[in-house]
Amino acid sequence: MASSTYKNYRVASFVGVNSGEIVGCSANVLFKAKYHGSGFVYDNDGFIRNSVSVRSVQGDGKLGGFYYRNNGRIDNCGWIGKLASKDKQNARRYQDEELCISPDTETPEVYSRLGLNSFWRNAKDDKLEPDFKLNRVKPDSDEYIAISDADQLLELIEAINDGDRAAACGNYILTGNINLRGKKIDPIGASESTPFTGMFDGNGHSVYNFSIRGKNREFSGFFGVTRGARVVNLKLDYLHKGAGSTVSGGMVGSCIGGSFENCVVYTTLNPGRCAGGFVGKNSGKIVNCLVAGKVRFVIPLWILLGLLGIPLLCLLLLLGWAALRDRDGTTQDDPYVPEIIDPNQRPVVNSNPVSPPPAGTNRISFEMNQKVYISASTMVGYLGYVNPARATMDVVVRICISDSELNKAGYSLVDLGLRTKDEIIAPDYNPDTAMTELYRSGRLQIGYALDNCKLKRLPDGSGLKVGTYEMIVMIDGYNPESNEKSIINTQVPITVDVVE
Repeated sequence: MASSTYKNYRVASFVGVNSGEIVGCSANVLFKAKYHGSGFVYDNDGFIRNSVSVRSVQGDGKLGGFYYRNNGRIDNCGWIGKLASKDKQNARRYQDEELCISPDTETPEVYSRLGLNSFWRNAKDDKLEPDFKLNRVKPDSDEYIAISDADQLLELIEAINDGDRAAACGNYILTGNINLRGKKIDPIGASESTPFTGMFDGNGHSVYNFSIRGKNREFSGFFGVTRGARVVNLKLDYLHKGAGSTVSGGMVGSCIGGSFENCVVYTTLNPGRCAGGFVGKNSGKIVNCLVAGKVRFVIPLWILLGLLGIPLLCLLLLLGWAALRDRDGTTQDDPYVPEIIDPNQRPVVNSNPVSPPPAGTNRISFEMNQKVYISASTMVGYLGYVNPARATMDVVVRICISDSELNKAGYSLVDLGLRTKDEIIAPDYNPDTAMTELYRSGRLQIGYALDNCKLKRLPDGSGLKVGTYEMIVMIDGYNPESNEKSIINTQVPITVDVVE
């Protein structure tokens, strides 16, 4: 895989994309970027303060010692490393040189310069990391479900990923270290529809000796997706094979609200498209957390074979090709599971030729009705969505309704089976952002239109009542050649009238 393949990657040692708050965190990660990367955060639109990258990222492309792109706020942060000599040609350059701290700087001076003493309780200032024992967090609740062994943890993961909302919003505590003995496990809360929303107290213990495989997953990490969750005092030590995922992080793939406090990750991470050693995408709060280990890209098979030699390649071709094919003639284990093309799409007839977009452009373009009328008896309506020829991506269209809209219509979320009482009274619960998916299309190709949509019924089997609802259309982009889900997506408000 050529380095240009990684141009659209957002990979950093701690967090790929941040729109939340990060305080008092440290990244001590060996990271050699394939194209570009950063020693702490790749894309920051939030607030990061009093944090440090202990090792500078290496690579031949554009690098950030601490950040690669910053449209938010970064206060009292820095990265340890050497700046290139000004008169040395082709020397490695860091675009955030103002945050560089010389490796000759004494550790207590770094603490003072970055204000780390205000956040970290450490026995002695000899390491640029928070002391896991001294910074222990006391949880809010004294009522927990104890997890004491690997079987109980695996049962919990399975229940949450199967859609058990009571399990997803529960309070848990580890009563000892858990050795998973080399098992390959699934993330806790593997998707946006099955997030972890509860409380998880590691209680100062470790979960270790396991691996997570992100291939064909949208979210990859020990936690896949957390929404309004709180995770504290947890230590992880494992191998994270995040390559092939869209969003991956050593502790959590996507953190939506909530918090992670006093947590440690030791990992070797093969990154996905948007990746960080601790978290892939963060819109919550992360306090006094550490990631240490390696971020490394997987060596593509064709390069490996080239290194091993032509004879081995020939042998593999002779002996292995039959095993790599399914009975229908397709190869197994494709890099990305394709979204099935929507059977109801139709080609758009365009009398005006459209110039192809510039090379390397990623663009979602669309045409759609702003008001949709839905039949109360059939739940079918005219959407009129067009993915025009000027777009560069196939799309999947989703229509979602918020809890607040359902409340306005007089629905009881608990009676419907959408939410539990504990979820609703949780401090981070927001009915305006808690969404239920009512429609999901198949993949709509460039230059095709989708006329009609049919809304799902609610969990109790009923359709929406007659009335007007403000909903959100979520548009997810997909690479038309590789089927890989893009980091780029968009949301559009829409009015839905359910009529007799």
